[in-house]
Amino acid sequence: MGRSIQDMPMRIWHMMIAALAFLALSASAVAAQSPIDCSAAPLSVCADKDLLELESERAALIGRIRAADAQHPVLSNEQTWIDGLGACGEDIACYRTAYLNHNQTLREAVAALPAQAEALIELPEAAPTVEEQTSELDALQAERLREAPEGGQTYVEPGLPGWGFFTAIGVTLLMFWMLMRAHGRLRRELRAYESRPGR
Repeated sequence: MGRSIQDMPMRIWHMMIAALAFLALSASAVAAQSPIDCSAAPLSVCADKDLLELESERAALIGRIRAADAQHPVLSNEQTWIDGLGACGEDIACYRTAYLNHNQTLREAVAALPAQAEALIELPEAAPTVEEQTSELDALQAERLREAPEGGQTYVEPGLPGWGFFTAIGVTLLMFWMLMRAHGRLRRELRAYESRPGR
């Protein structure tokens, strides 16, 4: 045989590492659409819709404060607070408590803004919740299905939400299939090696 039996497991490990790296990159690309920086935060954090809503609220409150007073003291502490989130690791409850406390501080800062400064600010619209976005997508899909021709063919525009996720799943399944083939080939070669005369 041209290949050493001892080299085969190393090839499989390399393929597994490549598959995991690709999956991590795909997951971070999909999660990059969320308000939390999912390249730094654990995936479990990016999947929590309550945390995403709390982050949206925080961003809106910061925008209101910055528009009223770009030198507001609460803004100087913002980066320190963001850096401190790393201490939560993968503890969702820790993130939630940190956001609830921080957003309460920001709400108090907004309430304390001078009345005339608040009047000059055009307040940003509240970010839509995950449920509202989902219901809008469902309504849009239902409308497209009603407008579809009788043949049942429906045009799907590029950039379908979640497309990166499905691509990542497909590529992961392909990598898994390739690993299983390599594993099967390794087992066959090992059996052939062990059945050689003189062993």
